[in-house]
Amino acid sequence: MPYVLMKAFEEVPARFDLWMHWLTLGRLRRIRREIAATVLPGARVLELGCGTGNLAILLAHKGVSVVTVDRSPEMVEFARANITVAEVTDLVELRRLNILEIEDVLLAHQFDRVISVLTFSEMSETEVDCALLQCRRLLRPEGELVIVDEVRLEVALLRSLVALIKFPLRLATYLVLQASDLKSSTLAKKILYYVIELPLMLLTFLVVPPPTAPLRDLSGRLSRAGFRVTMNRLFLGGTLGFVRAEAA
Repeated sequence: MPYVLMKAFEEVPARFDLWMHWLTLGRLRRIRREIAATVLPGARVLELGCGTGNLAILLAHKGVSVVTVDRSPEMVEFARANITVAEVTDLVELRRLNILEIEDVLLAHQFDRVISVLTFSEMSETEVDCALLQCRRLLRPEGELVIVDEVRLEVALLRSLVALIKFPLRLATYLVLQASDLKSSTLAKKILYYVIELPLMLLTFLVVPPPTAPLRDLSGRLSRAGFRVTMNRLFLGGTLGFVRAEAA
């Protein structure tokens, strides 16, 4: 599943949910609703990656107190508008924040649940391990971490097939993002871009790692960070993982 397209979708927050619905065949929306259904009123939740604010709004409508963070200014502002329209600003605190800063900024807080949807796959392996440790320290005893994200396929042949599918999609996404500023440019600038800058960008694309990567050995990492996995489900051909883990 080419979740790398999500980075392009974030450039147009108003259509983010619709495109992600198509990309995940509606599975992501159903998982969000399932997550919200299991959180009790009065609970305190930390959401990593606010998206358009949909999950935070679902939780707030149940009387759940939510702190939701995201590093994308476009997504934060769009989520803030949605949260305001939903009239749940008294229950939802929205912050523009890098996930690796959550412990420093939210040290005085303790949460019953930490929820991450398609966020950890945007981080390096070292960053993932660091963020998991921070999540553990921010959870109350017997608190729960919920992760929904792209995971690495176990079968090598399937990984190769997915990689073949993802490569042209990732290339198209990269070029669209790079050329996004050309919409209002003059014809001369557009020609200059395609003649001179495009070959350089193609070279950069081949050298620079992709912005997202499937999570490897998530269960093992959770265990090493002080969690006990209580549920591990796979969807969309084994590419989308839905994991629940308790603070051990």
